[in-house]
Amino acid sequence: MVKEHCKNESVVIERNEEGIPTIWCDSCIAPIIKALNDAELKTIASCCGHGHRPVFIALEDGREIIITTYEEARKIDKLFPNIHGEDSRFS
Repeated sequence: MVKEHCKNESVVIERNEEGIPTIWCDSCIAPIIKALNDAELKTIASCCGHGHRPVFIALEDGREIIITTYEEARKIDKLFPNIHGEDSRFS
């Protein structure tokens, strides 16, 4: 699980042949970023939220991953139709 707060520490998780950093991120989400890149889900940007916002991870293919708490996720769920296309804002 991602820590709620991460110091402003960036870590390098990948370098090119010349040793130049090509992928770096907040230390508390480094294992997730490394796993995604190792699985060929290339990341282009990320932030742990530093205790103020949810984690976001932007993928090279245009998708974005948001990591949040269960309670926050239920609020977000209410903004969209349910899986059957029915309005879930009032259920």
